[in-house]
Amino acid sequence: MIRLAQMIMGPVRNRATRESGSALLMSVLFTVFAGGVMLVLLSVLLSQAQSAQVAQKNTRTGYAAQSGIQSALSVLRSNTKTVGVGASAITYGDPTKLPQSLTGTVDGDGDGTLSYTVELQYFEQDPTGQSDAWLATNAMPFPLTDDPGAQPKFVRMVSAGADSAVGGLAESVGDRTITALYGFTTTNVNIPGGLIHSTDTASCLKAATATEGSSVAMVPVAECNDDQVNMWVYDTDYRLKLASTIGAPTVLCVTGQEWVPTPTGTNNSAVDATLRSCAATNDDAYGNQLWSWDFPGSWVGQNRDNDDRSQRWLGLNGTTLVENTTKTGVFNPTPSVGAGGASHGTHQIVNFSEFGRCMDVTDAVISKNFMIVYPCKQDPTGTGDNMLWNHKWFYDEPVGAATSAPQSLSVIAPGNVTYCLTARPTGSGNTDVHFTTCNQPDNVASLSHAQKFIRNADTGSTLTSYTFQLADNPALCLAAVPEPGYAWSHIRLLTCNGSSAQKWNAPAITSGSTLGGYKEIG
Repeated sequence: MIRLAQMIMGPVRNRATRESGSALLMSVLFTVFAGGVMLVLLSVLLSQAQSAQVAQKNTRTGYAAQSGIQSALSVLRSNTKTVGVGASAITYGDPTKLPQSLTGTVDGDGDGTLSYTVELQYFEQDPTGQSDAWLATNAMPFPLTDDPGAQPKFVRMVSAGADSAVGGLAESVGDRTITALYGFTTTNVNIPGGLIHSTDTASCLKAATATEGSSVAMVPVAECNDDQVNMWVYDTDYRLKLASTIGAPTVLCVTGQEWVPTPTGTNNSAVDATLRSCAATNDDAYGNQLWSWDFPGSWVGQNRDNDDRSQRWLGLNGTTLVENTTKTGVFNPTPSVGAGGASHGTHQIVNFSEFGRCMDVTDAVISKNFMIVYPCKQDPTGTGDNMLWNHKWFYDEPVGAATSAPQSLSVIAPGNVTYCLTARPTGSGNTDVHFTTCNQPDNVASLSHAQKFIRNADTGSTLTSYTFQLADNPALCLAAVPEPGYAWSHIRLLTCNGSSAQKWNAPAITSGSTLGGYKEIG
């Protein structure tokens, strides 16, 4: 029996041994196969690692470029200046503080590698869709100025995001560059408020206090250092106001004699001119707060009924401001004091840079060989009958179009004789303008080439808007040009340059801010 069992078990052990060897072989084969697959997968993963690193960097630098745009916006919106004084002060952007470029790191760490660089170009015209050549030609020169006639309306921001190199590639691989366009909130409104000098500019008018009843005196110009009490506005309602009180609950006006109860009552003696609360309307002002600039250099008051001048002028008693019957030229207001009620509606042409001054026939002598801009004369009655002829310049504003046809600029001198503004001969070297006769100013065919001007309204270009161009040579524009040693600027024909000195009767224009035009360029 035992022998039989041994004979039976022997073949079983041999079969198990054979099966064990097959399993080992299969394990080896599987290990080899799995290792091959892993090598293939590793090769695939390694081949994609570089691309993944670049993609991650691309995302980071995109955010960095966007951060550059936001940082630039913050800088553009925070560079400001305050214009005006007291309650009338207004905060505006200051173009002289705007940057040409800026850099930074996203995490704020100076040693950080994720950074941005922003280049800024400023334009007066919308640069959207323009070529690189156009952008280079039309970008405003840097640094910018505070000339109100040449303000940036758009800024093109080119922001480059960068980070350290990845995957052994060049450092710039994965960097991104985007552009955006920001349109400024702009206004070309002039901010009134300036000094009223003596004729020799050695002194200026200064209120004792910015309160009701204050006296006003002429003090040395070195003492004109408190804008609360020495800045004045000659406003459109024909009143001289202390600038710091405009916008306050009580606006203070230079006030002359207190009228006696009867309309015919007058006061022939000198009275101190003081600061009083401005009357609600001109009808309530009784003439003692209504003033007209008068030759040779003072303001004359209106009568009680505001139908004529009172023949009482502002002057000085020693250094104290008074109203009296003596007509003396003692004042020289800076242009920023204002133009009063002067406008095209009163047949006056106000300069935009010297915005308290109007085109003037020099000394009211038509034969003068140069014309000036002079403090704008006034007529508070609204009739124009009490304003001297030499400030009434006639022309037509364009209607329904940006540019007029050629026309004359004319005045009507004593004797009812009409004269037209005339340019000097080309090549003469004399840029002053003067007047010559023209019997039919509205008949363009009868005018000489030197008497024809083109009046521009808003042409869409700061170069030509609100200018007078010589029709025979549109490259020339009328401009107010300061004359050394002379109190008043000359009117000259100069090459058009878009400056505020070449703009006349220009309205205030305001546009809102915009941000857009995002585009990736690298």
